Amino acid sequence: MQSSSNDIGDDNDLLNDKNDCNHNSPVSKCPLSMTFSRYRIDLSSGKDDPSGPGSGLRSGASLFSGLKASIDRSTLERKYGKQLVWIDDELEKRLHRDRDKNSKRQLKAEIGVHVSAIFWRAVSDLADCNAKKGSDMTRIHDEHEDDSTLVLAFPDASHMCLRRLVDIVNWLEEQTLQAERRQDVTAKRIVDNYPSFSSDHPMSLDGDVPILANGWCAIHAKIDEDAPVSTVILARSKVKSLTTSNCNSNINLPTAETTEARTKAWVDRVLVKMGICPFTKSTTKSGQGLNDVGVPVGRIAYHYSKASTGQISSLMADTWEAISDMITAGPSGKKGISSILLAAPQYDTNFSLWAGPIFATLEATVCAAAAEPIVGVVCFHPNYATPDGNSWPGFGHMHSVPRLRKWIQEEDEEFSSTLTDEEVAAGGAFQRRTPHATINVLRAEQLEAAENRRITGNLYCTNIRTFSQVGFRNLNGDLEKERNLICP
Repeated sequence: MQSSSNDIGDDNDLLNDKNDCNHNSPVSKCPLSMTFSRYRIDLSSGKDDPSGPGSGLRSGASLFSGLKASIDRSTLERKYGKQLVWIDDELEKRLHRDRDKNSKRQLKAEIGVHVSAIFWRAVSDLADCNAKKGSDMTRIHDEHEDDSTLVLAFPDASHMCLRRLVDIVNWLEEQTLQAERRQDVTAKRIVDNYPSFSSDHPMSLDGDVPILANGWCAIHAKIDEDAPVSTVILARSKVKSLTTSNCNSNINLPTAETTEARTKAWVDRVLVKMGICPFTKSTTKSGQGLNDVGVPVGRIAYHYSKASTGQISSLMADTWEAISDMITAGPSGKKGISSILLAAPQYDTNFSLWAGPIFATLEATVCAAAAEPIVGVVCFHPNYATPDGNSWPGFGHMHSVPRLRKWIQEEDEEFSSTLTDEEVAAGGAFQRRTPHATINVLRAEQLEAAENRRITGNLYCTNIRTFSQVGFRNLNGDLEKERNLICP
């Protein structure tokens, strides 16, 4: 591998630089703490009707259940024709082989994960007007006379799970329409001020448009309330040509191999050698030291998404398919997966989008899938900033500067007296600064066991002391080197 690095100023320069980080310049110019905007997605409330459609996986195969499924499918095929995709075998083959041993709550969560993976891939392929051929859902699209609408029937899915997924997609649609309206206003202002300017000219609005849909197409979703099984209708709605410098651009995008090498270099430096995560001892496996509390050592699965900032549903599909694979593989054995690190390089220069709408969508999907008992998601980014305590950023983020300060004060008052608030913020931020925008997925039982095993305040105090001894200038320089690693 080859590497190059940028000249980095001293620690004071790093700590005092308040420039915005949504650009391609070194991470040293990013703020170390910030107030997070809170994106709330209102999800439907209620419970599944045990006697209605979508009450969960069928208890077992029988002549009656098979006959009912056949009748239900025929009913929907008559209604929707080739637009219908009946999701049955696809869901069944993704379920973990030991599902009969699982609790009802865990089984519901597993089904929710697999349904989410299938759902987001369908949304992604339908939304992406220039989708590459080859995925299962795209091949299904090719068979349709009208490829602007897709109907998914899930005989084994929770009705409430699908309803909430619909809520999320429609929230993204509304954000896209808001972006379109903002662009119209911006274009009119430019034309009014510069009459010779053409309104058809592409504009870069990276700083103004927080969310764009795939291929400049938004998706609207709705539940078929009259269907005999849980059924969702996805329809593509055209949006005007929203343009950003990042949308659908693969220029200078690192390969999957290079991205994985960079992420592994970071894991080795920060998690393993510095000991920032006491339960990760190598770049290939995690969960060490938890076997006595029932958590086996498992493989770290490295994933890669080339989704652009205009392809949020594609990013969600890549993420949930990775989670689906992890749940299917189980936590132990030769194929067992302990955790996921999914890198999405096209989000590297937009932390506000990554930390806000992206993780709000992830968090909402975990809730929709009822997957809290089995997975948790954690946010990493090359420009990560520690929450300043003025707002709650949502799940998956670093603890706030005031809380970190409190823990350091309780653990080592003398050490705390040597740190400024900016240094505390830096100590939190660099625990989450990775070479690329990264989603870390952990098994819930691993998270719970780790929390019970470690003393949280002591761990964060120790980590910040370690970073302080290394020096924030050095930490920043090492991160830049990892960001510039190139696989031959």
